[in-house]
This record gives sequence, C-alpha cells and structure tokens, in this order.
Amino acid sequence: MDARTRAKFARLWNDGIALEEIAKQLRYSTSTLAKMRMQLGLRKRYGAEPEDGIPTPDVIRIRCLQQQTNWTDTDRKLRWQGPPHTAYANG
Repeated sequence: MDARTRAKFARLWNDGIALEEIAKQLRYSTSTLAKMRMQLGLRKRYGAEPEDGIPTPDVIRIRCLQQQTNWTDTDRKLRWQGPPHTAYANG
C-alpha cells in the first residue's frame, strides 16, 4: 500500500467511515485494513475506550447491575462462580 492510499485510509477512518465501506473504496480486504489500522497507530473506534474516560468503581457497579436485570435464573446460576476455591491454597 503506497503512502497516498495510507493517507486516504487514515482520513476515512478518522472520519468515522465503516471499515467495510473503506475496503470497497480502496479495494482491500477488511482484514488487511484492520492490520493497517494497527500499523498506522489509529485508535479503535468500537468499545475500545470509554467516551467519558475510565469509569469509577461506582459506575462499573451500576452498569453491572443494569446488565444483570436481563438475566434469567438460569443465567445467574451459570454465571455465579461463588467464593474462590481453596483446593490450591497452601496449608
């Protein structure tokens, strides 16, 4: 990929264009462009960095509770790990 194409890719990426659309325009595969994004040091866009910075423990707790409201009893049983096991504890 030449420097001109890299610059166009970076501009499209930073403009928020979807990777699939960029791949069509530049005629590269999405996997090639994903690697190029990493090589160019462009930031991830989806879920990589919180918009409001690093969440506080209280915000994390609230978000967890919000997520758990959709759990069924089966989900709770499958997800709950219980207290740490002591099988490997010294003693």
